Amino acid sequence: TAFKCKANHRCVPRSQQCNGQNDCGDWSDEINSLCSPPVGSLRVCSNRTSVCQANCSMYAGCCPPGFSQPTGAAPGVCYDIDECSLPIRPCTQACVNTPGSFTCSCTLGYQLLNGTGCSRLDHSIDPVVLIANTRDILQYNLDTGSFVPLVPKQRYLTTLDFHAERNYLFWADGLSGSIYRSGLQGEFPKVIIHSLLGSPV
Repeated sequence: TAFKCKANHRCVPRSQQCNGQNDCGDWSDEINSLCSPPVGSLRVCSNRTSVCQANCSMYAGCCPPGFSQPTGAAPGVCYDIDECSLPIRPCTQACVNTPGSFTCSCTLGYQLLNGTGCSRLDHSIDPVVLIANTRDILQYNLDTGSFVPLVPKQRYLTTLDFHAERNYLFWADGLSGSIYRSGLQGEFPKVIIHSLLGSPV
């Protein structure tokens, strides 16, 4: 079966009716009262001449907050904006998209702050970042802005990893091809794999 377009009386397959595309050229295949909104969308207008909001016609785009009408979309159909996939995310930690909005949450040890930010609960533990250059492994304290050398004067550091439960640092030496281990308290580095790594390309 086919759908008969209103303006040009052309017929399009029923499968193209209500698919969010202007298959007829006059949107009549999308504004039929039998159309239900596509998944992830919200139909705001019921016919071509209706006004969705003040000074907002179907062709001007009349979507509520959290929805948008992409170019080429059927008039009156608004698609949910996935705020969690935007280049600048609204949440500092976890983000879950919901129709027309989003929800933020925090990982264990943090509490939600102002609906989008996270604040740590235990202020006795300093937030730190581990930094490796080719010679040293440093600890940078985010609260104080200070650097503490953890493993200084190495030959050629190429890779760094951290085991959070055991507080071990692991790194590779690009010259010897060995992997080393040390604790966060600056213990003497221990070789755990000898010369088994190939040179990085």
